[in-house]
Amino acid sequence: MGEAVTRVPVVRVSGAGTRRFDDEAAVEGNYLLVIDGGRAREVVLSPLDIREWAMGHLFCAGVISSARDIAAFDERDGRIEVRTASSDRPPGRGVGTTVKTSPGVIEDGARWIAEAPLFGRTGGFHAAALLTFEGKRLALFEDISRHNALDKVIGWGLIQGVDLGRALVVQSGRLPRDMVAKAVAAGIPLLGSVSASTDAGVSLAREEGITLVSFIREGRMNIHTHPERVRFEGA
Repeated sequence: MGEAVTRVPVVRVSGAGTRRFDDEAAVEGNYLLVIDGGRAREVVLSPLDIREWAMGHLFCAGVISSARDIAAFDERDGRIEVRTASSDRPPGRGVGTTVKTSPGVIEDGARWIAEAPLFGRTGGFHAAALLTFEGKRLALFEDISRHNALDKVIGWGLIQGVDLGRALVVQSGRLPRDMVAKAVAAGIPLLGSVSASTDAGVSLAREEGITLVSFIREGRMNIHTHPERVRFEGA
């Protein structure tokens, strides 16, 4: 595993003139992903939390149905090798929880990703935060890709045995259909973002029973689908 941040030369231009210095920048890690000895596939992700990424990525893709389905994992020299175990267990998918959370918990998720350290250093990372519906902060992961950040937080939840059906994720990037599909695959009932949703993301969330929330700010948010999971004061 390499460093996720490096230094690059810049010329900063401002009203005071120009200044040359080395600034911090996010590192793009280029890897070859090999599953069960098959054909290698190129992937790009930040060079940290790679096991969590692989777990979440393969789970959301339907390659594995639980953390126990990864029999071996190795990452070295730009190569990620995963060997899966055969499993008769059905995938742990589907969103069915009726548990409720509060706007305050969702807003706290947004506050947490604003504190993400690598984003604070570089401005070049996305973040995904996993919280319980009661508001306990569970895990925060960062990556240059919003998809990878979501995979990592899902993978961590699988490794730790978290009941993802009673958890929510708040992340920093847009919520298109493929991001919502990851929440569906993982059984996460509420997916939120400080950014926007797309029409296809909203449609899939409505169809699959996901509560989709966008533009989370202090004191306001847009709930697109299934607002019954959010407990409003006086309701």
